[in-house]
Amino acid sequence: MASELVKATLNATWTDVAGAAASVAGIFWQNVGSVPAFLSFTVSAPSASDGYIVIAPGLSFHDDTGSAHVWAKCYTGSTVVCGTLDPAGSETSSATIADGADIAEGARADVAYADTTGEAAGSVVSLIKGWFVLAAARWGSLTEAAPATDTASSGLNGRLQRIAQRITSLIALLPASRGSKAASASFSVVPGGLEYETVVAGQTAQALGATGAAGDYLSHLIVSPSTTSPGNVIILDGATPIYTFVGGASSVSNLCSIVIPVGAFSVSGAWAVTTGANVAVTGFGDFT
Repeated sequence: MASELVKATLNATWTDVAGAAASVAGIFWQNVGSVPAFLSFTVSAPSASDGYIVIAPGLSFHDDTGSAHVWAKCYTGSTVVCGTLDPAGSETSSATIADGADIAEGARADVAYADTTGEAAGSVVSLIKGWFVLAAARWGSLTEAAPATDTASSGLNGRLQRIAQRITSLIALLPASRGSKAASASFSVVPGGLEYETVVAGQTAQALGATGAAGDYLSHLIVSPSTTSPGNVIILDGATPIYTFVGGASSVSNLCSIVIPVGAFSVSGAWAVTTGANVAVTGFGDFT
């Protein structure tokens, strides 16, 4: 609790009110009256050229170092100032801050507590210093270098530098302006498209793709008969038939190609095609 050392009634004449508070560090000089008060810390009564502090009613001034002389007066009429000792100035008090226990506030010179959990015991001063040290390690210094990769360990400042570098690299890829550009000044664009696989006549469960696998995409097939009596065409998902073009004698009236839409991903294995005589197939999709 604050200890009141001085209480003085002021008038319009400069008066040295230091009293018991003379040369004591950590004094709060508070105006507890109703009109503004003036303070000056000169050796003798202030002259017109000396500086002074104005304290409005209800406000205070903290004297960190402790002055031997404290000259005071009020603006008009009278007012009262009190000099009270700041408990923190003595650096010996305690405060109840955790689990109902009194924790020593500690001294300004207390060493930062080395703690990475936030649960260590120590004075308030040492713990606060320790938290700042820990935070600084997590944030990184202002000159921390960016990590070499996007996933390498780093403080916050280094991580932000890495992000800024990546954004700068991305911006560098953007065209400088809109409109038609030479290829070297434009985004690289790969046209979308489908692979194709051919299956000649007389094949049994020929896989579409180098090996084929479950999850391959079959967009459609083009069936090309070479006679009006072509053999059959069977589309398989792995070993499971899902569509059959029967074919047979006079099954088509001309030799125009026939498109069979599929638009599906295989479930059991590679897409495969069986062809009879006198009929070939071309399959379009995304094959393994």
